[in-house]
Order: sequence, then C-alpha cells, then structure tokens
Amino acid sequence: MKTVTGVIGPEDLVNRVLTIAKEFDDLETHGLAYANETEAPDILKKHASLMNVTLFTGPVPFYASKSIDVRVPLLYISFSGSSVYKTLLEMAIKQKDLTRISVDTVERRAVEEIYSGLGLDFSNVKMLEYHGPITAEEMTRFHLACLEDGATSALTCLRSAYVALLEKGVDVWRVLPDESAIREGLSRAVIEGRALRSKDAELVITLISVDNLDEVVRTSGSEYGVQRTRLELHRLLLDYAEKMEASLQALGDEEFVLVSTRRTVEASTSYWTRSSLLETIRSKMSLKVSIGMGLGPTAAAAHSSARIALHYSHQRGGDVAHAVINSRDVIGPIGAGQSLEYSLRTENTVYRSLAARTGLSVATIDRLLAFAGSRSFEPVTAAEMAKALGVTARSGRRLISRLVASDLAEPVGEEQPYKRGRPRHIYRLKLQHFR
Repeated sequence: MKTVTGVIGPEDLVNRVLTIAKEFDDLETHGLAYANETEAPDILKKHASLMNVTLFTGPVPFYASKSIDVRVPLLYISFSGSSVYKTLLEMAIKQKDLTRISVDTVERRAVEEIYSGLGLDFSNVKMLEYHGPITAEEMTRFHLACLEDGATSALTCLRSAYVALLEKGVDVWRVLPDESAIREGLSRAVIEGRALRSKDAELVITLISVDNLDEVVRTSGSEYGVQRTRLELHRLLLDYAEKMEASLQALGDEEFVLVSTRRTVEASTSYWTRSSLLETIRSKMSLKVSIGMGLGPTAAAAHSSARIALHYSHQRGGDVAHAVINSRDVIGPIGAGQSLEYSLRTENTVYRSLAARTGLSVATIDRLLAFAGSRSFEPVTAAEMAKALGVTARSGRRLISRLVASDLAEPVGEEQPYKRGRPRHIYRLKLQHFR
C-alpha cells in the first residue's frame, strides 16, 4: 500500500519534489501548489482528509499550518548547509562579497561550518533563525535592516520574500533545497506511512458497561420502557461503530464490546484526551456508563487491557473512561477533567524507593507523580488531589499527610472556601525531581 502524500509549496518547488518522488515506490504524491505561503493552512484543511502525510517544501508554510487541527502527520523539507553552499558558489562565480551577507532559515551552525571550511570571515554574516511562525514581511524587514547595517547581498529561502526584495532592487539570491534534502523529506514521509500502517494493525477493544441499569428498571415503570432504553443505547452504539468502522457485539444486557483500530480511536478521542461516545450518551440518555479501552498487538491482549481499563472506570465511580496501552500504561479518567498517564509496572527503582519511604504503593506513587506533573508542580489542596486521583476526600488527606511526614510535601498557605467552612491547607509537593 502506498502512502498518499500531499506536497504543499510554491509551484516550482512542488514540481521538483514530485519529480524526485518518482524514485520512491512507496509514495503516491500529489502537488498542492500555492501562489503565496499564507494559502497553505486553507490548502491543508481542504485536502487533509485525502492524504496520509503532508510534506511542506519548507518551514514557513509548515509553521503557518501547524496549528490546524488535522489528523495527518505534517513534515517539511529542511534547508541544509549544502543548499547554501551551492548558492554561495554561484555568488562567488559572480564575484560577490560573501563576507557581508544576510541569510534566513538555515541553521547558523551549518553556515559557520561552510565558512570555516572555505576559510572565509563569518563575523559580518547576519543570520535569521526561527522555530515558529514567521511572515514574508518579517523576513523582508530583517534583510532590509541588514542591508542598512552593511550587508551587500541577501540569501532567502522563501519565494515571496525573494520577490519582495527583488522588487526593492536588493541583490537577493534564492536558496533552494538540494536533492538530498528533498530525498530526506520524502524518506520521512515513507517512514510516517509505515508507522501509520503499523498503527492500523493494532487493535483497540472498547468495553462499555451500563452502571445504573437497575435504577432504570425501577424508574421506567414498565418492561417496554426498559426495552426502549436498551434499544436507544444500541442505536447510539451502532451509529458510533459505523462512524469508527468498528464491529459491535452485545455481551448481555449491560455490556457491549467494540473492536476497532488504534488510528480511528486516537482520532475519535483526540489522542486519548476525550470520549465522544461518553459525551453522546451523557447528552442523549439518562444512562450512566463506564468505558474501558484496551490496546494491544492481538485481540486477547487488547481485551485483557480493556478489562483492566474498565476496572479503573468502575473504581472511579463510573461515567468515565480509561485506556490501557499494551497492558502497562493507564490513561484516565478520560471525560472527567484532566487525564493522568501512569504505569501499571513497578520495576522503576525510584518509584519503589518512594513507595518504601512513604508506605504507599508504587501504583499510587506513579499516579501522584502524574498528578503533580499535570499541575506543573504548583501548590494543591488535599481535595484537588483526591478528585484527580479518584479517591475520597479522607483518602486525599491521608495521602497528603504521608507525603508531609516523608518530607515530600509541605504546607505553604490556606484557602478559604467559598461557602462557610474551615480553611483548606495548601501544599507544595516536592516531587518534581522524581518525575
């Protein structure tokens, strides 16, 4: 199976990439050219659903599009030192002064190495590096400022900046990615495609358990009402299964199983941060359900992980989802505020040492560290900790007491409740060095 790759960039660069892409049997490339890099985000949104991977011809359109919410990997072709070397060689043939130039996009270290190898003075070379969004106007202003400061030529990797500087009469040279950089970008697209296919082969089994069916039976007033509720839930699950291209099976009146792939589940859950299924059931039905998602290389492994995840959701009191990845990592609660990620395995020597120091289990230590990290190690109350860990307020106070006694937390203030009541202590957790 070929990886469908969309190539976004100016027409001349897109055509160069498409020509070299013919060397790659694993790729099916499609050119998506723009007149200006500001069009890149709209092109991505329009065509993302038709692509497995998106390859930009440079970093500027990549950074401009990076914030777009699409479920395809975004890559870009880097401008290497060899690309600059070729441009400098062309300038030397034209007898240009190479020691007073401005260069954008390329890493400073790469250009310094070229100058060192050529025995040229680098001290007056002006560099513009960036690792985020930048506009052609900002790039153009940089080069104009450098010209005022003594530079005699400008080297730019952005076509629109090149055109703008050319119109102002600047001695400007356009740096193009060389063939090796283009091949490297295409190779990364091949690797991403293989990774996606590997993900598609990983199974996710989702167990849905109705928590309050007895209550529904008592309040429905008749067997017909109970049956309608069951039919409505089954309809919702069928709709969800169809959308996910999953199979649905009822395991009795109170439990259902969905079988799907990792890629579709990660897209549906925004990479394990939300549960659209749980949200739908909450909004349309009076049922309360627990969800457990298990991922594994085989159906048996995925089902075992799903059972563990469902146990965590029941333990939490229901109406939440958890995921267990390959029988070792837990993510949750999903659908109840901020999710934590922690491990089921206990071989971590630091965690075992902390467990012995506090008298808590390794699993609890792992969850505490995940909670502290999710809060950027900011001060917390016992109630906030209890809510995040899914334990009672009393257990939250007990955990804090254990941490204080072990010199892993200290009180730093008090918080007055909105309603009447005793002030709550605020604690600083001394756990950042263990995460």
